[in-house]
Amino acid sequence: MADGPERIALEVGPERLTYRELSDLADHVAGQLVARTGDVPRRVGLLAARTVLAYAGYLAIQRLGATVVPLNPSFPPARNATVAQMSAMDVVLTDQDTPAVPVPVVHARRADGPPPTLPASTACADDIAYILFTSGSTEAPKGVCIAHRNVTSYLSHVIPRYEAGPGARFSQFFELTFDPSVYDMFIAWGSGATLVVPTRGGLLSPVRFVNRARVTHWNSVPSVISLAHRMKALRPGGMPGLRWSMFCGEPPNGTVPIGTPYPRLEHLVLDDGELCLRGPQRFPGYLDKADNTGRFLGEDEQIHDGSTELTDAHWYRTGDRVTCCDGQLVHLGRIDHQVKSAATGWNSAK
Repeated sequence: MADGPERIALEVGPERLTYRELSDLADHVAGQLVARTGDVPRRVGLLAARTVLAYAGYLAIQRLGATVVPLNPSFPPARNATVAQMSAMDVVLTDQDTPAVPVPVVHARRADGPPPTLPASTACADDIAYILFTSGSTEAPKGVCIAHRNVTSYLSHVIPRYEAGPGARFSQFFELTFDPSVYDMFIAWGSGATLVVPTRGGLLSPVRFVNRARVTHWNSVPSVISLAHRMKALRPGGMPGLRWSMFCGEPPNGTVPIGTPYPRLEHLVLDDGELCLRGPQRFPGYLDKADNTGRFLGEDEQIHDGSTELTDAHWYRTGDRVTCCDGQLVHLGRIDHQVKSAATGWNSAK
């Protein structure tokens, strides 16, 4: 966490935790995990909504050097059970009463007193920080493994680009199972800013929430703001404290300029317009290696058939169609029916 232990790190409704308080709570929860498993777990499911214990739990798992696998309490139990089995979780950390998952459960709880002494993390840059699963709406869910070095490379660019730091206040619209939540959490806590979690009412009244909570950085699906516009809640100068807005997670209408890749990312546009990427932010491959087949290209731009290991030289086929206009890439749609976040990895407009 950033310097400034008495700065506010997290706001969830009326609750406010300083960096010191959030750190201590995360240590307590990490201690509960170690006590339950008898050792540092390898992969931990996090079955929690956007609560204080959810965010403390996320940090607790990271502090131990384990891999976080977020689960959504609102998803069908069968979906969460499938993810638990596919990811070979050692344990599930939850703030729910009766989670239906086929692995041991630790109920995260608050604790008084000094935090426990924890085992030193042995995680390295190539280890997996978290695993997110695709929706599975068009095919079986796939586990997307994100390494610590992927996150570090991402944050090294977005923190200065989006002017994050003490005094900045980031909204947290997305559930932890959706990748834009990482932008909100890590850029806020990596810079000494505050993560501000809206209630359901705040999500339905984004303009009022932004002003009341003094949000400086907003991130959501576009339809939230479209609804505010239809309700005539958007007015010029109506959110004077807002510095940046980012929208993702829904298919755009028509073409969308997505700018240029982040530094150190390379891009390749195939003959059919498909965008391919490689570089330090490219994830190291799917949890099930069979899912890598056909989704990557070798250095020779031939389809990866799965017979060899993936390397940093392989290109990831994003499935996005693009064209180049005046040195900027313009998104033209998908080659399939999936929806992906076009913002991550791209220098978007302010």
